[in-house]
Amino acid sequence: MKRLLLTMSATLCWATAAAAAAGPAASASSSATAYAAEVEALARAQAAIGDLAAEFTLTVKGGSPQERTLKAKGKIFLAAGRRYRVEYASPEAQLLVSDGKQRWLYLKKINQVQKQTLPPAGNPQEFFLELGGGLAQWLKHAQITRVLKVGVTPERWEYDCSPLSGETKTYQRARIWVRGENRLPETVEIDAEKFVRVTLSRVTIHRRDDLQAGGAGLPAKLFEFTPPADAEVVEPLWP
Repeated sequence: MKRLLLTMSATLCWATAAAAAAGPAASASSSATAYAAEVEALARAQAAIGDLAAEFTLTVKGGSPQERTLKAKGKIFLAAGRRYRVEYASPEAQLLVSDGKQRWLYLKKINQVQKQTLPPAGNPQEFFLELGGGLAQWLKHAQITRVLKVGVTPERWEYDCSPLSGETKTYQRARIWVRGENRLPETVEIDAEKFVRVTLSRVTIHRRDDLQAGGAGLPAKLFEFTPPADAEVVEPLWP
């Protein structure tokens, strides 16, 4: 169960463990060039987001009928400076917090805290947790096979991607749906050894301009964490 919880926590980081091979590559000659206008529009739209809160649903299906489907639900909070908080409500209560420098995974059932220094900024496994264009950065280094406008009110787009030619293929296909004026990802699907789907709902956004003008955003304490006094603290969070 401990390994399962760690796997689901890693997977929720927008399924980037499976899609990491689509990160920065030696060759940037991806079809992002053909879809440069769409990717840049997405980057500009997301750059306006100051912070956000949402509910999430995570589904992981095994590659064989014998493997059971794993499901998780909870809440996610993202803010500038690589700060985030993920609260799992099921299958078991757990907490993932980053203050921008360190991150902690608190497994409540076994009262253990796993701590790790954040990797350098720009790590492909962190793109989807970085506000201000992280998704656009990921798309620039993927093989975009098509971009479709699939909704009008609100506007919705579908990005269909595959690994770059010549790259190690840790996944076969990625599909990302974004919506609204901020082009916020609402669903991410990764076809790999396992099928992964992450969906956001009940999204609340504070715009960057409003926060800079003194408007209220997410409380800073959401991105702070102090291990319980009786908890076991170990490193690293993930290998």
